[in-house]
Amino acid sequence: MQNIIKILKFFLLFGFLGSAISIFVIFSALWKYAPELPNYDKILNYKPDLSSRVYTSDGILLKSYFKEERIYVPINRIPKTIIHAFISAEDKKFYSHIGIDILAIIRAIISNILSSFSNSKLIGASTITQQVVKNLLLSNEISYERKIKEILLAIRIENILEKDEILELYLNDIYLGFGSYGIASASLNYFDKSLNELQLHEIAFLAALPKAPNNYHPILKYKEALERRNWVIKKMYENNYITKEDLNYTEKPINIKKRTELAFTKGDYFYEEIRKNLYNQYGEKKLYEEGLVIKTTINTKLQEIAEQSLINGLIEYDKRHGWRGVLENFELNKFKNEIEIFHSQNPFPNNWFPVILTVVKNNNLKAIDENNNNFLIKLTTTDNLWLDKIKFKVGDVIFVEQINDIIIIRQIPKVNGAILVLDPHTGDIMAMSGGLSFRLSEFNRATQAKRQPGSAFKPLVYISALKEGYTPSTLILDAPYVIDQGPGLPKWKPANYTEEFFGLTTMRTGIEKSRNLMTIRLADKIGMQKILKTVKDFEIDKYIDDKLSMSLGSGLVSLLDLTNTYGIIVNGGNKISPKMIKSIYSKEGLKIYRSSNKECINCNVTNFSNKIPIPTIINSQKNILDPRIAYQVTSMLEGVVTRGTGRKLKDLNVPLAGKTGTTNDNKDAWFIGFSPDVVIGIYVGYDNPQSLGYKETGSSVALPIFKKFIKKANINSNKIPFRIPSGISFVKIDPKTGLPSNKKSSILEPFIIGTEPYNSKNLNILDSLGSINNNSISGTGGLLDN
Repeated sequence: MQNIIKILKFFLLFGFLGSAISIFVIFSALWKYAPELPNYDKILNYKPDLSSRVYTSDGILLKSYFKEERIYVPINRIPKTIIHAFISAEDKKFYSHIGIDILAIIRAIISNILSSFSNSKLIGASTITQQVVKNLLLSNEISYERKIKEILLAIRIENILEKDEILELYLNDIYLGFGSYGIASASLNYFDKSLNELQLHEIAFLAALPKAPNNYHPILKYKEALERRNWVIKKMYENNYITKEDLNYTEKPINIKKRTELAFTKGDYFYEEIRKNLYNQYGEKKLYEEGLVIKTTINTKLQEIAEQSLINGLIEYDKRHGWRGVLENFELNKFKNEIEIFHSQNPFPNNWFPVILTVVKNNNLKAIDENNNNFLIKLTTTDNLWLDKIKFKVGDVIFVEQINDIIIIRQIPKVNGAILVLDPHTGDIMAMSGGLSFRLSEFNRATQAKRQPGSAFKPLVYISALKEGYTPSTLILDAPYVIDQGPGLPKWKPANYTEEFFGLTTMRTGIEKSRNLMTIRLADKIGMQKILKTVKDFEIDKYIDDKLSMSLGSGLVSLLDLTNTYGIIVNGGNKISPKMIKSIYSKEGLKIYRSSNKECINCNVTNFSNKIPIPTIINSQKNILDPRIAYQVTSMLEGVVTRGTGRKLKDLNVPLAGKTGTTNDNKDAWFIGFSPDVVIGIYVGYDNPQSLGYKETGSSVALPIFKKFIKKANINSNKIPFRIPSGISFVKIDPKTGLPSNKKSSILEPFIIGTEPYNSKNLNILDSLGSINNNSISGTGGLLDN
């Protein structure tokens, strides 16, 4: 009995001394390290770096901007099974300890002391709270000093935060591999699922990762990942979180599924433009750290069609100008060794890849790629027929593209271009491509290039004339016109593209046939200052002055601005501004920005009474052009498609309008066309201006791209006509004479009421001398004599 008492006394004394030493150690640690502890306000005001996500108008993720890819999820929206899995794997006493697990620490200390003699792996004892402290307030330094600080801070944090608040921080901050911060991001990156869609074996795998994601890589270290995941499932069973039947989930494989949310890979030029705009407006921190949700105007279907239409159009042009030769000629056994250097020196568009010819026999070529995949190239294939006379050799390296089972030989065009698709009622840019390939050149020819529009500028001249009282049937003399440029300078003698003259011609025909001499004569008569005023109204005057040559499109303009100008015309003269962003919301769901051309009057009501006026929604767009004139120009541009330079579109048999544009020496080719609800702008040219070649005009180079887009996108398949504003009357007019007529060839010409040809006694013809009163010839709605 005395021995037992002695033993008890010994243990009591040992316990007392141990407690005293522990208290001494704790107070010593507090005295030494408390002043050095970091401020834990960062945890109290935790604002993790969140991914800003950019979506298309149809809800597909276009791009994420982040330093750490994270999607924040409040604890009340995290499924309980996920919480149970992480607690089982990381800290089963989480809801009962004070921030540290004392027994686990003692066990780890003893184990690690013993391990130091056997070189065994060290074990840790960090609770979830300690991991939060380490991740948010401390470093990854391995030292007793850092560990003591971690313990002290963990105890403090437990006193100021609820357990669920700590768990929320942990589950949203922790790194889980695959570039994933937090469980929501990991769920998408590993399994392409939201948290609510995860099954038990998938949840257990995610819970297996916090210790060392790279050690449990589901592809590179599958066996280790499977063992660790099954260990988590068994721990969940031991902790009574799952049933015995749930243990069957250990038989499930780990199936990683690529994130389909990132499937839309088109639109490189578009989202780079978005990135620059967001960066300039909101700054790097807000864009890359604050979890903005951005909805753009891009339509995925139209974007894909626009890109392919542009690429095909540039390729077709390039084919017309011949084969420029193979890329290289290697010995077959050197191809794989040379390919890396070749790649660095020869960037190429997506979906294209280099091959080396191994057999050349008649019209059949055999080739291999860098991975030794075999390909048969038939020169009799429709897309390869242009090369049937070319003599290829074994060892030739060429670009190819595989479309279904057909291998097509490709050549990178030297020419480039852009396409832009705009909603004329909102200004939304629904599709945009700034070149053949973003990989080849990041220069955006839709927004950055400033080029001469040529005849695509002429509608602004005709708008200015209509504002001065002219009508579409006013007669203008199409004849030589000479401009004296002053002493010592040669006389300027502009000419029509065909170098022909057609005498008195209606204004409508002048724009339909794109007659330069008529446009110059008209501009000279009404004055360039009035045209410049119109140009300023449309806000495209930055690189345009009052020189007469500007009326033929010798100024500079971007495809974006010119397409928007046509959009304003379609929109009845109501001003629109091109935009790429529909809305921006904060991570809390608060509206930061929302584009709208609608304004609600009397909507913000605080005091309700019987005298409150009824809320009214109005269009806030400013009108810069009489809608009747806008319609007259639209009608004239319809004639371009029906009878003029755009008549290649006539067989589409849908209401369309537009204007071609070609500059001197065919250096730039344009077509801006539209339906009642869509405007499409096309530009083609060399980055370093040079001639596109003989007869390579807007109608032969740019217009076919427009046509491809219209057909593929099925634009205006319902054949909706252009909207006619009030104040317009129609008169049957002979398009050759401008006179009222009932001939079969007559057209319905829109007039502003009061300007119809039969309403005036004295009518005018515009010739080289100005306005000549000619009752016997005219009978048209020209300028009235005052």
